[in-house]
Amino acid sequence: MQPAAQLGNETIGSSWRVSRDGNDIALVEVRHDGGGVVVSAELGGEGSAKRTCTLRFLTLRAAEVFIADLIASFSYLGCEIARN
Repeated sequence: MQPAAQLGNETIGSSWRVSRDGNDIALVEVRHDGGGVVVSAELGGEGSAKRTCTLRFLTLRAAEVFIADLIASFSYLGCEIARN
């Protein structure tokens, strides 16, 4: 499990795999795009349709705050989060 507090300059290019009961349910990735930062999440567990959500942030800090909240939310729901 990857604590949300371990974000930092190495966040760009990072990804996290979210699973529950051994099944992958999301893959969250962070990358630079133009002058901002993009957080994308591929959602969908085994046997369900895959869906991709993409959010743009003007700063790395704003993206990190979002990711920290997202990871905490998955943790509260009993998911395991592993940094890739």
